[in-house]
Amino acid sequence: MKSLLACLGLIALVLLAGCESVRERVQERFATVPPKVRLVGGGSREVFYAAQGTLRQMDFSLARAAEAQGMINAFSRIRSGDGPREARQFTLEIRLVALGPTETEVSVLLREQVEGLLANGATNTPLREHGLYETFFAGLRKVLADKSAPPPERK
Repeated sequence: MKSLLACLGLIALVLLAGCESVRERVQERFATVPPKVRLVGGGSREVFYAAQGTLRQMDFSLARAAEAQGMINAFSRIRSGDGPREARQFTLEIRLVALGPTETEVSVLLREQVEGLLANGATNTPLREHGLYETFFAGLRKVLADKSAPPPERK
């Protein structure tokens, strides 16, 4: 009898632990995804154009850019997905806030659209973590550093 009670207690513990992780996954799926935010050296105008150059280097196309509003929207090429009739595309939403003449806050939100997965149409999922975030920020830092370097001497 004691072993039966111990076994039932163990099963209940495992089930409760599993329910907690399921609840956390569901909450995470429906929670708002915050953008990735970095401070970069440079005025808002300089960062605005450097961000556009970075996006071109990443093979993204500009959908919308407004310097006065400090916003840039860009999209990647459409790529084939995992299934035979599946297509994937990424979009980047970039917002710039000038914190002074030489510092700008850059926030980036990456979304993935997948079409062909469901009969309902395309998905539009904001991504919490993805390598494209760091690729963008590293490229932006490089473009800004290259612009601040003195031009090479002509011979």
